[in-house]
Amino acid sequence: MKKTFFTTLIVIVFTGILNAQHPVHGYFCDNKPENLPEQRRIPHDDPLEPVLSQLELTSAQQEDMEQFDENLKKTKIRKNAEIEILEIDLHQALKNLDFQQARETVKAIALMKEELALLRIDRQEHLWNLLNKEQREKFREFKYDHEFHKMKRK
Repeated sequence: MKKTFFTTLIVIVFTGILNAQHPVHGYFCDNKPENLPEQRRIPHDDPLEPVLSQLELTSAQQEDMEQFDENLKKTKIRKNAEIEILEIDLHQALKNLDFQQARETVKAIALMKEELALLRIDRQEHLWNLLNKEQREKFREFKYDHEFHKMKRK
């Protein structure tokens, strides 16, 4: 009896957590573009955009970065679609009380989200590798100033 109670409680809590993160049920109540999660939004709030404008990239560097960003965007769309499919699978597994499948699906979702986070790092590394010495110095200064101001706001 206790096992059933705790198992049911865990499933309810876990489902609640997943629903809280879902764009329709969670933080993003309405489907206006500015309120949608990052993967569904047109990327106009690029965290590197302010520094890119200050770096005075050459046309070749700009083209290279644009090509990299296009490929990155395609990859992100694919990963996010896979995550959505896995979330549907997760809900189905929980509905069927297939807890082992639910665990495996949660691990797969976490792996996909990790890969998305690593893509952001890959983008910053790609930019870093494009920069010359002077541009790298400006980049360092900007990142230091940005992190300093972020810490002051907290």
